[in-house]
Amino acid sequence: MRICRLVWNFPRAEKISYGLGPNFYYISKEQVEQGYEVDVIARKGVNEPDHEEIDGIRVHRVASPYNLNAIRKLTRLNSQKPFHVIHAHGTCGISYPLFRFRIRKPLVVHTHGTARGMALHRFTPPTSVSLKDSVRSKIRESTAIFRQEVYWRTADMLIAVSYFLKEEIEKLYNIDSSKIEVAYNGVDTSIFRKTDNSDELRELGLEGKRIILYVGHFGLRKGITYLIEAMREILREEPEAFLLCVGGTPEWLGTDVYWQILKEKIEQAGIKKNARLMGQIPHQKLPIYYSMAEVFAFPSLYEAMGKVVVEAMACETPVVASRVGGIMEIVENGRNGFLVKPKDVKNLGEAILTVLQDKNLANKFAKEGRRTVESKFTWKKTVEQISRAYERILST
Repeated sequence: MRICRLVWNFPRAEKISYGLGPNFYYISKEQVEQGYEVDVIARKGVNEPDHEEIDGIRVHRVASPYNLNAIRKLTRLNSQKPFHVIHAHGTCGISYPLFRFRIRKPLVVHTHGTARGMALHRFTPPTSVSLKDSVRSKIRESTAIFRQEVYWRTADMLIAVSYFLKEEIEKLYNIDSSKIEVAYNGVDTSIFRKTDNSDELRELGLEGKRIILYVGHFGLRKGITYLIEAMREILREEPEAFLLCVGGTPEWLGTDVYWQILKEKIEQAGIKKNARLMGQIPHQKLPIYYSMAEVFAFPSLYEAMGKVVVEAMACETPVVASRVGGIMEIVENGRNGFLVKPKDVKNLGEAILTVLQDKNLANKFAKEGRRTVESKFTWKKTVEQISRAYERILST
């Protein structure tokens, strides 16, 4: 089967970072390994070649405006050797419906979250954000909702990363359930596994600390402020506890004011000596950080799936996460981790302390977490789920 994937950016394996880069790369790579022919059309970055082959994936990069030039490239490639399916992510290739009379191939759109769902949770910028940034954020939100409404309705099928997201799309976008399939995000279990971390601990100066790790961006919806508050109670019982937050503020977040907000929260909580904020680190280095932590804490307030939870489990790090969205499809409370009420500082702190103080329970969560990933959240499983979606759309 011949597939064309439409994505904003396509990274080399060694340059994968946060966001959807791992999805684009690993889904394409796994499809090639399963016998698919895969062409990817991505936006061209600085010093990136127009064409290259990466792990059997043919990558074509086009200049801005992406959506117009991507469809031009797609049309040429399809005329040379027809595709079976066009697989877009988010709203990449939104101009495709205007040209489908020339291409005439089914469009599958992979959805990783909804702008309308985010808007309903009212994660508005804090008052310290400038009026200009606030207006810009509102425009981005409205534009994203409009693009999703238009594009997703014209698609032949949608793929959601969780059943939670599938239900949200049905409800908020009024799209029939039969048009939506579910394919969970996966993880490369050969990279994400328990890893030696002694050198990194020394470099960070955290030897002897009981590390509580957070990975993700620093926006308000991730609930990090509640984790900072919980640290005050945790430190009363475990004075060597240390909160390490990794992620920073990617460009799409719109502002880097969240760094300052979290720094102020840390100072107000009086935990400056027991907390650190870090920016992004390379994707392939993340297992070292997961492995150095005794607890992975993810107090997010809204999550389509939460792939960092899967990454932590793959590294056998016990998880404490919010009882929200797609996270509830990963974590089974008391079996492979703890689920806590969102925004509940007391519940969050108690759950983290329980893991820190009960070695048998922590070990159980670690082993069960790894088993969960191996059985449900590998990229092979993801592509098998996607393949079923392709087969269904091609048989209609």
